[in-house]
Amino acid sequence: MRLFPRRRPTPTPTPAPQATPQTWTPEGTTVTQRYLGLAGATVLVYSSGSLYFAASCLGCTYQAATDQELREAKAAELANAHAAQCRALPRGVPERPDDATAATIVRTRVRELQRYVDERHFTLDDFLADRVYLQRGRDWILAALIDLAEREPQVLKVTVGRPSESGNTYTYLTALPRQSCTTTSDWR
Repeated sequence: MRLFPRRRPTPTPTPAPQATPQTWTPEGTTVTQRYLGLAGATVLVYSSGSLYFAASCLGCTYQAATDQELREAKAAELANAHAAQCRALPRGVPERPDDATAATIVRTRVRELQRYVDERHFTLDDFLADRVYLQRGRDWILAALIDLAEREPQVLKVTVGRPSESGNTYTYLTALPRQSCTTTSDWR
């Protein structure tokens, strides 16, 4: 009988690294700057590959670029100003919504873009501020918009243009004017 048998310790698996607000990047975006709020919440400055940027706080509900086109310097200025006064605690990385919830976010944004009088042309950059909560790339958002246009042609019109000289195919998105609501059940 041996008192101290030699055994190799059983290795414990190391857990996969969790995304933290300091390292997390929403799908389909490039985070260019991060600011730390007073109580530790992270404010992101990000782009989806276009010339425009947005800022979003992961501690509170602050978003810049909801209906404005920001260049990186202006988005960084807004993010820094927000971080200097934000007292929100860090909430961590938002959970990725399921496809139905993400489609609802897209539909809500299109309804916000609708006007009562005239058509409103828009691009995928109009969804830049929503990227933190959508956590989807351009292709998914475009597919959701095409699906919305097929299901609700009175809300959205999608036109795919011919390829240009550079080989790019352009997609034109138009939020159609809202119809007059006669009853409260017509409101959406």
